[in-house]
Amino acid sequence: MGDIDDALDRADREGFTREPPKTLKGRINFLVRQLKSTRAVAEALGVSQRSVEALPQG
Repeated sequence: MGDIDDALDRADREGFTREPPKTLKGRINFLVRQLKSTRAVAEALGVSQRSVEALPQG
């Protein structure tokens, strides 16, 4: 139960006003908007920038 409580507290601190996207495309686009670049997303995910850029953007 502690993990769930921690996740809820973190989500509350981050100010989510709706559920995060569920699809891969939606999640990547969300991260690109939040982190401002595909390079930052790639670094956060531990993949190459090309891997992020190869995913469909929308």
